[in-house]
Amino acid sequence: MKKMIRIFAIALFLQIPLVLSAQPGFEDDVDDVPLDGGISVLLMAGAAYGAKKIYQSKQLKNN
Repeated sequence: MKKMIRIFAIALFLQIPLVLSAQPGFEDDVDDVPLDGGISVLLMAGAAYGAKKIYQSKQLKNN
């Protein structure tokens, strides 16, 4: 389990620069808006929560 947490943490930290990068600036007065909007962070959090629930359900079945 600790190995899986380490792999997830490394994957999370490798994805952070991709989430924080925004579009390049424009020459005129156009507001720059990032395309992502934090959706990838929410997806990763949902995947982590789902993995936790699966792990907990397997622990209950083993006991």
